[in-house]
Formats: sequence, C-alpha cells, structure tokens
Amino acid sequence: MDSDFYDYPLLNYPSLMLTVLRRAAKEEASLCDCFEALRGSLRRAREPMAASPAEVKERVARARTYLVRAGLLACTGAGRFRATARGRNVLLEHPRGVDDSVLMQFAEFRDFVHSRGAVPHGAPCELVQDQGHQAFGRGKLLSDNPFDFDTAAHLAWEQGWFDALDEVHVRH
Repeated sequence: MDSDFYDYPLLNYPSLMLTVLRRAAKEEASLCDCFEALRGSLRRAREPMAASPAEVKERVARARTYLVRAGLLACTGAGRFRATARGRNVLLEHPRGVDDSVLMQFAEFRDFVHSRGAVPHGAPCELVQDQGHQAFGRGKLLSDNPFDFDTAAHLAWEQGWFDALDEVHVRH
C-alpha cells in the first residue's frame, strides 16, 4: 500500500511529515491532534482518506518518529511533542514537504537509519557509501544521487555524501 499513498498528495510521507511538523510548531501536539489536522486538510481539499484510519494513523506515527530522530520534534511527555528550533527552521526552508533527503542532513537521523539496518552492512552498501563520499569531494550535489529514491543504495550514497560534508564542517 505504501506506493499507493503517493497517488494521494496529502498522504505521502513528505506531506505527512509537514503536517506533523506544522501542527507541532503551533503548540504542543499529540498524534491524535496531527491526525485531526490531516483529516481537516483532506476535507478542505475534498480528498478521500484513501486508507483505513488505522493505517493512516500508523503512517502519522512513523512520520513523528522520523522527525523526533532527526531532532525536529522533542517529546514533552504523555505522548505529546513540540517542534524544536531546528524543526521550525526546516519548516521555513522546506515549506512544500519534508522527506528522507531533508532528514538525512542530520547526523542523528543518519545514525538512526543506519542502526535500523535500512542501510545494510556489507561490501555493496559500503562501496555505494564510498561513492557518495567521493562524489561530494568531486563537487557533486546531493541531487546527483544516481540511485532510485527509497532504496538502500540511495540512502547509502546519501550517507556517504553527508559524511563527507560533516568532515568538512568539523575541519572548519
């Protein structure tokens, strides 16, 4: 069903993350608050839910987890959270959506992705990560990633590229 969500602009991950982040930037929020904000957006756009409420709530929860792991949201207790200063800055910089390419800018999120095994250990992904690292050194942009979006190779290449970027920032 994941690929089907891309047929519904308000239900794909970049839009869901944006909904959660916007809601949490206004005031402390919960998953229910974000789900209701999403339902309101769908009503205003005259779009169907296109999935069961349980499935959409699970996707909202996953979006919140990713935003917390990237340091864009902070948990405040009792299932509530708020946007951090970093989160508010990301909202300003990415008003049309927040996806993994945005979250991969943050070392905490890259560590999270790597720890989950989304970028498997082993020679193939390590080689791809090295390619990303070398690409940064050659002046390639993040958008020059040659691998299909939402694949382990894409994330590995990005991780290598961002590792190289981090090394430059540490030196300066």
